[in-house]
Amino acid sequence: REAMRVNGREGEGGGGGERGREGVNGAGTRGGDARRRGLDERAREVLLTRGLLLNKLVVTRTSGSRLGVATNLWVDTDVWEVVALDVRQNALVGNVDHVLLESLRQVGDVILVHDESAVERRWSSYGYSLVVGKDVVTESGQFIGRVRDFEFDPEDGAIARIIVDAWGVPTVPEGVVSTYAVDIADIITCG
Repeated sequence: REAMRVNGREGEGGGGGERGREGVNGAGTRGGDARRRGLDERAREVLLTRGLLLNKLVVTRTSGSRLGVATNLWVDTDVWEVVALDVRQNALVGNVDHVLLESLRQVGDVILVHDESAVERRWSSYGYSLVVGKDVVTESGQFIGRVRDFEFDPEDGAIARIIVDAWGVPTVPEGVVSTYAVDIADIITCG
């Protein structure tokens, strides 16, 4: 099973469903103060979660054509950016096409792309990860939980935080399990 290692001390983190911005180890981060300032600036920006995009219709801006439904997001864990989303005819069946994040024009009740050329039929997900469901452990090897979601900037795809719970199953309501936010600066490795 693949896991993520986070910088932190054992036994820390939020509880009772809190989504704190401290991450696992508070202010001290492995990436230094420059990365922390970048996250503080990003906190003022609009962030979307993976869960907000799933099952939304993908529609063209030019003709209003329905391209399908967003079913997954692919992440480049080397730079922690969302790069593409899977699009199917409906949420359960159909061929999987891909739309690069840079092709998105607007996200609201639907996901708007400029036109049909936004669909990448020959795109490869090799080297990218779905992230959700991966184990999250401390440097010392203590299991914290599994990734259930993540927050990212829709402009550039940069992930700000991962949301962790005991199971890593997004379909389980947040009120049933405690969730924790881990700043992406605290992530050491993924794999």
